[in-house]
Amino acid sequence: NTENDPTRITMGSNPDVLVTKTQALTDNDGTLGVGDIVTYTISISNQGNVPLSWSASDITDVMTDGDGNTLSLTSGPVWEYSNKGSSIGSIIDGETAFYTATYVIEQSTVDQGSIQNSVSVKVSTPDGTIIEATADGDNDDTNDADLDGDSENDPLVLVIPHQPSIEITKTSVENDGGDGAMDVDDTIDYTITVTNTGNVSLSNILVTDILTDGLGNSTDESINVLLSTINGSSTTIAPAAVVLSPDDDATYTLRYTIDQDDMNSGRLSNMASVSADCPDGTADCADDQIDIAVENELDQAPAMTLTKAATLNDGNDGSLDIGDTITYTLTLTNTGNVSLTNVSLSDTITDLS
Repeated sequence: NTENDPTRITMGSNPDVLVTKTQALTDNDGTLGVGDIVTYTISISNQGNVPLSWSASDITDVMTDGDGNTLSLTSGPVWEYSNKGSSIGSIIDGETAFYTATYVIEQSTVDQGSIQNSVSVKVSTPDGTIIEATADGDNDDTNDADLDGDSENDPLVLVIPHQPSIEITKTSVENDGGDGAMDVDDTIDYTITVTNTGNVSLSNILVTDILTDGLGNSTDESINVLLSTINGSSTTIAPAAVVLSPDDDATYTLRYTIDQDDMNSGRLSNMASVSADCPDGTADCADDQIDIAVENELDQAPAMTLTKAATLNDGNDGSLDIGDTITYTLTLTNTGNVSLTNVSLSDTITDLS
């Protein structure tokens, strides 16, 4: 009877594998930067009808910054689990294995501005066939993001936004020579502190210092501003070569000697500002100035003395008489610490009658 024979279908081996990769961020302070953690999840899914297996060396994870500089994972990839219970290194049809890896962001990576990560996996079938698959980081098989001619193997990209910021503060200390009064030739020591408050390194740090007297006359003292310390340690680095990483600070000093024009004006007002360049070459990407000018009152003490002497001219007869003369000498001395103008002198002679 040939009418009820069973139908026999020969099923061939059809191995297939899909690799995906995702990323999650642990941001410690609300600004993506140094010390924040990127956690990658790698999934290996059996899309075929035969078991697949691999070893740790069959997983290739390549990470670079946007300029192609090689980066190293901080940990992993580490096997986590398989959703149908298979042990590490194998999955049956319809099963997915999960791995995780982490990267702690470094300053050089922040300065460059991005991370590119690719992962590929080689799996083996029971008959020894090797299949290789690469994750498509942008999940768009119509877009060839890395322009390598293959739109299904683009890297997973993390863009790190640059948030440049800088802060400047200024204080002053008066050196009055111990007499309690700020006077000509006394000095003022200004201390300027510049802090990188952003998430990228800053270079070409330019401090501008403008001193204005009480009459509105301004002097640019920037050339006299000296770099003193970086992060509290003395330095001999040329100011133009200073690079401040996030949270770094640089201290600058300026000593100014009071002159007579300053004294005459009665006070000094000092403003300071700073600008810096970003790692991508953007000039003056961060700038700041002190909120309020540093004011120093000078202790004006106007004063003068007047003395008068008389010389009798008696014609050598020993008797001052009609026709003889008296020569008066008046000496006016500025005994204060400011210049005096519009001096008016009055002299009245009165007889004794």
